[in-house]
Amino acid sequence: MCPTTSATPSRNSAGWCFVPRCRRPGGTRRSPRSCTPPTARCFARASRPAIGCSTPTGTRSTSTPTCGNSPQTSRACCGPWKPGAGCWPGTRPYPASNADFSPGSADIPQVVDALSLLAQELIPSPVPDVAPLSRKYARLAGWQWLADNHADELDPWEKQHLDQLIQNDADVPAALVGESLVHADVHELNLLVDDNRVNVIDWAWSRTGPVWIDAALLVVRLVAAGHQPGEAERLVSGTWGIQHSTAEPVTVFATTTYGQWRRFAIEFPSTHRDAPLRGARLWARYRLP
Repeated sequence: MCPTTSATPSRNSAGWCFVPRCRRPGGTRRSPRSCTPPTARCFARASRPAIGCSTPTGTRSTSTPTCGNSPQTSRACCGPWKPGAGCWPGTRPYPASNADFSPGSADIPQVVDALSLLAQELIPSPVPDVAPLSRKYARLAGWQWLADNHADELDPWEKQHLDQLIQNDADVPAALVGESLVHADVHELNLLVDDNRVNVIDWAWSRTGPVWIDAALLVVRLVAAGHQPGEAERLVSGTWGIQHSTAEPVTVFATTTYGQWRRFAIEFPSTHRDAPLRGARLWARYRLP
């Protein structure tokens, strides 16, 4: 069942439900984060992965649409939401734990399977008018910005490969062309795991792009959690998305992702960016030795 909302849910052939984006007066489409009252884009399916919701709080800082949160357990809901109102009307809480990406974790195979299923079933995108991921990556490209503004902070590897890194940033729009609906914000807090299913939540940054993107983003987080880059790539190598990828676009994506995290660490310094920056750095240098 799709959640009960004021918007009319739609269903694609794979069985995923989604709530259309709300509209301003006059019919102009608007992001679900900026709707008043807030409305979630919601995806639901009876089998794994179970649910995924955009964060409808109007802020980027709230990473999960929870009805109560503790360091280890979240209750994911999907549907209309108001601050302080608890669980949303027409929904029920779902207890689960954030995914553990550390080496040997039993969560990793479940997450890999869930992302593989998403890649296979969300092409073409079942949601209309979703912005392309290529536009976001072109806008946030980091290497030319770093060369122009912080060349003295580049390390020896970055200086040695700078021309190639800048070229990869220029090539990334072409590398990220695709018709799949991708989550584009894969990390532990957006993956809630119980004994037999994975909940993929917070679709606020979802875009259209190639089918391998979410598996590639998982590589960054696996490396950040302690895996060697080659091992992280092996863990995701069986996903449907990676099986439909080629080496060069993935390398372009890896180095551009590192450039973005490198830029963010200077523009918006925060300790929560340390781990993904480390993961992106090690993966980029593995693919571009």
